[in-house]
Amino acid sequence: MSKLNLLQEGRSYTFRSYFELPYEADEILAEFGYALKKSRLTLPQDSQPLEFLPDLQQRIEETLPCISLSDEAARRGRWFHR
Repeated sequence: MSKLNLLQEGRSYTFRSYFELPYEADEILAEFGYALKKSRLTLPQDSQPLEFLPDLQQRIEETLPCISLSDEAARRGRWFHR
């Protein structure tokens, strides 16, 4: 299988330029030899209780599978809150 050439040779790209390309994030990353891997991120723990944390975690886990990295809102970094 031959590699797609998504980027034009000799053209300069800004960070924003990549978000304006009509390709999926995994296709752009493959152009540079990288792959997109979605996985749970484990961060350092804090001993202080946070009452809102279980509700927040549930909302994130319910919403995250529905988020597309290639729709217009995601490409432009616009997040909508309840």
